[in-house]
Amino acid sequence: MKTIDISVNGIVYNNYYFIENAIDYKEYLKILDSNFDLAEYEIKQRAKLLEDAKYVGHASSALCSLAEMFSVNTNSKEDCSSILARNSILKMRVVSEQIKCLTEGKKLLINSKGGYFPLCKNDDYNIISNNKIIYSAKDIKISKWPNGKHYYAKIRDIDVVDSSGDMKWNTELKANQVAMFFLRELNSKS
Repeated sequence: MKTIDISVNGIVYNNYYFIENAIDYKEYLKILDSNFDLAEYEIKQRAKLLEDAKYVGHASSALCSLAEMFSVNTNSKEDCSSILARNSILKMRVVSEQIKCLTEGKKLLINSKGGYFPLCKNDDYNIISNNKIIYSAKDIKISKWPNGKHYYAKIRDIDVVDSSGDMKWNTELKANQVAMFFLRELNSKS
């Protein structure tokens, strides 16, 4: 799905998804689902690491961080399930509010982190540009050669490379983390 740069009431917003109707929203839901899937994957990976009792860390995705804010102890295996539940509730609330706006005839502007606001009928807006592709977590493919030891990552047909020039990692989790960082960098380029 492409993003746009748009001026609303004299304020410019860059790289927003412009949702005009149910068809656009259905396409956007794929991106929203991938963001929540990534947060869920991260939470489940943390639960596995907590079994070792050596893991200390924090969330790298915005949605996982938000769910963690409402948790008392994010480094307990038991709390991971409550974070997953909060993540699901958050998704239901967001989707229901966005659908409500669309049924009221409003258009939505949604940024890459999921923040959004409706365009009201009296808002003055102009689309400035609309030619940028935004990649999502669903575009990430992690692979490993049969009997191989390393994991590789691609975003669609683009090889993922970390800041050291590495293109392979020892764990699937590390490959996914590097791919997510690479994805954010890729999306931030003009």
